[in-house]
Amino acid sequence: KKSLKDRNVKISYAGRLMKEKGVLNLISVFKKLNNKYQNIELFIAGKGPLYNDLYSKYKDSKSIHILGMLDYENVMKLYADTDIFVHPSMYPEGLPTSILEAGINGCAVVATDRGGTIEVINDEKYGIIIEENEKSLYNALENLIENPDKIVALGNNLYKRILNYFTWEATVKKFINQMKEVKEDYYEKN
Repeated sequence: KKSLKDRNVKISYAGRLMKEKGVLNLISVFKKLNNKYQNIELFIAGKGPLYNDLYSKYKDSKSIHILGMLDYENVMKLYADTDIFVHPSMYPEGLPTSILEAGINGCAVVATDRGGTIEVINDEKYGIIIEENEKSLYNALENLIENPDKIVALGNNLYKRILNYFTWEATVKKFINQMKEVKEDYYEKN
């Protein structure tokens, strides 16, 4: 990641564009923050019921960018250029792949406690878990905008956590170790 001192802080969201995913809350909070901080930009990738309305409303905006549906390669490029990834979902989730993808690209993550999010961000040194409301999201984003070193630290910590626990290599090692334990228990009992 490049230094945040001489450039805009880039905030992103990638996922379905629907109310339950918290996209409207994110935009509302961003607009309030953008009145106070001129050095922030919001990038929203995805399609869904809100896409047409959001695109027509913000197509000429200099700070809110509605990108539409991106293929995997371009989503990863977006994350590589993102400082803060926001997952403000109020929707039943599994383990959000977008959090893993953003984390492996060194993004600081702000997310609600939905689905498996807490398995990835299980400590405040890996990201910020927020309540499902605008005030909590506003406070978390403002805290990060005011503290660029915290953005970098969270991104680095989450990157290392994902490498150690959430890659296929890490998963296979864990699986093999668990199978060895099962085998040892079996032979001890028989």
